[in-house]
Amino acid sequence: MLESDLPVSWRVSARVDRMDKELLALMCQAGCHEMFFGIESGSAEIQKSIHKNLDVGEIVPMLAYAQHVGIKPTASFIVGFPDETLENIRETKNMAVELVKRGVKDVQFHMLVPLPGSPLGKTFENQFVFDEALAKMPGPMWQASDWDLIRRYPAIFASFYSFPLQHVTPLQLREAYLGMAFTVKGLALFFRLWRAPLNLIRRIMLHKRTPSEFQT
Repeated sequence: MLESDLPVSWRVSARVDRMDKELLALMCQAGCHEMFFGIESGSAEIQKSIHKNLDVGEIVPMLAYAQHVGIKPTASFIVGFPDETLENIRETKNMAVELVKRGVKDVQFHMLVPLPGSPLGKTFENQFVFDEALAKMPGPMWQASDWDLIRRYPAIFASFYSFPLQHVTPLQLREAYLGMAFTVKGLALFFRLWRAPLNLIRRIMLHKRTPSEFQT
């Protein structure tokens, strides 16, 4: 792409352990402007248990460098793994906060839902947990017969279910998830508002400099 000098802009999904600084710089020169990273967890313990096996010490520096060279990174995290603890979730939250501090603007959080046929789905296929709170939500779209179908066929309606949790309660997980999302999104807003006047001042000062100053 660099040799052909094609005027294209593109985005890609990538693993942190398949990137390095030289490759990120080359990809940016070739027109890559966004990169999605499925981090999943900031916990080394969970990285191992889900067989993702990312080195948690490499994640923040690599995404920060992508931001530095001109690629907008997206960091995606998941909570709700069966063997996850509150400490594991705190490690994920701490990593997300550090990413925001380093300038990463797009940090996403997701609740793990069963995927029938996946390794986790097969292990827990008879243990999926239905969220009773969903059935109590008012709305004209849902009828009692709909919820009966969802309860009878969890493999079809897996997105309404979660995995059984070994170390936290569903309430603790929900509170931790919401707390993490609010903290990180609030911090991102704070940094955006805090940096805006500083960037404006820099542009004003840069505009005021004389041509001779740029040569020094």
